[in-house]
Amino acid sequence: MQIKSFTLAEVLTTIGIIGIVAAMTLPNIINKAEKYILKNQFRKTYSVLQQALLKSQADLGYKPACFYIKPGGKLTTTSNNQGGIRTECLILSQTLMKNLNIIAHCKNNAYPTCIPKYKGFDTIKLEDNPDMTEDEVHAQLNGIKSYWQSNILYKNPVYVLADGQIVLHYN
Repeated sequence: MQIKSFTLAEVLTTIGIIGIVAAMTLPNIINKAEKYILKNQFRKTYSVLQQALLKSQADLGYKPACFYIKPGGKLTTTSNNQGGIRTECLILSQTLMKNLNIIAHCKNNAYPTCIPKYKGFDTIKLEDNPDMTEDEVHAQLNGIKSYWQSNILYKNPVYVLADGQIVLHYN
């Protein structure tokens, strides 16, 4: 009686085919998993901020007058209440901070104690456009100085929440 079995060549061929199929599908699976994780992180962050906002409004008993107006699709300057009603932004900010579970607050110089070294809009723009000078990039991004790398790392207030979320305060 003969025992039927696979030859070494057949086994290696099968393993090779499985490896090739895995190599082709694994990046797609990883990409989908990363998107799923980011989507859930966004939902959680949105939920935490929304709940803190709703609790702040309930604590105050009204919705504070603090918003921007975007005429023509562009954010206007907000100094001296130009571009939106900002009379109660300080009240809202203080109440909101009480309702977030903050474990660390870095007023200035958040890097490296509160946050990792994040890139700012200016740094990303320079990387994407190596032919542009720093002055040209800063001229294009003048309306969003709070998100320049130097401001994120060394000037803007940063709040670290108990679950590890980082809130950058827009100045």
